[in-house]
Order: sequence, then C-alpha cells, then structure tokens
Amino acid sequence: MAEMNMQDQLSAVIADLKGKLCCCQRVGEHRSLRLGFGERVTRSKMKVRDPFVGEWQIGTYAAAWRIVQNDRIILGSMNPADSCADLDADLEKIQFGPVLNIETSSRFCVRVSLEDGVFIDFMAASSEESEIFFILHPDGSDIEYRCATGWQID
Repeated sequence: MAEMNMQDQLSAVIADLKGKLCCCQRVGEHRSLRLGFGERVTRSKMKVRDPFVGEWQIGTYAAAWRIVQNDRIILGSMNPADSCADLDADLEKIQFGPVLNIETSSRFCVRVSLEDGVFIDFMAASSEESEIFFILHPDGSDIEYRCATGWQID
C-alpha cells in the first residue's frame, strides 16, 4: 500500500471491504463501537470477551456514534443505558448488511453506508484531537481518521 497516494490507498481499502458481511459487533468500554466484517478470525488470547473478531474491523474508541435506518436513529452512543453491557445487548439485536461505502460527510464525521439503507455515523464530539474512526485491515495495517489530519494509514 505504501506506493499509492492516500486517496488511492483509501479507495483500495474500501473496495476490498465492500460487500463483506458483518460477523460480529460490540459496544465496549466508554461506549466504544467495533464491528467485524468478513471471515471470523479466532483470537489467540485465552481470557478475552469475544473468542473471535472479523478479519476486517471498523469502529471508534472515543467518538460519538449513531446507527440510522429509514431516517430514524435506531441506536446511538448517547442512548440511555445503565451500562455498556445494556447498550451492547441493544446492538446485538441489529442486523448489519455488507459495507457499501465509507466517506467523510464533514470534517468531523465519517459515515459508513451499509445495505438496507443503514448507515453509521462516527462523530467527533470533543475538542481533544483523537482518532474518531478506524479500519483494521486483514494485513495488519491500521487506517484512521482524525479531524485535524484526515485519513492516515499505518
């Protein structure tokens, strides 16, 4: 990936991810969100919450997020919940189709479009300059989006 410019690299990553089915989803600490796509990959650590992850992973550790379908927010990081486990239980009820596209809808928001008119917005909600969205590629590279610097590939 290193020889292409950033936009070409991002386009190539998105093209490879398109059409992959969601195989796992999780709300974690601090209301983080992670979705796995493609084949299930077994984790090597014995004491982990999930015994597998998707070969592709997308999500956020710190940004606000919302899942929208038919002009209605069906779940969001700010939904009232007693715990992350409660929010995670609500997330498990949602069926996610394959990825259609990933794009910045503004400098402060990344939108993931899925089949069936579902999309997930990942939104900066703090003045702190942290990553608002990530893609973990099966080859081990990490693609992230930050408001100040845009897309970066590790």
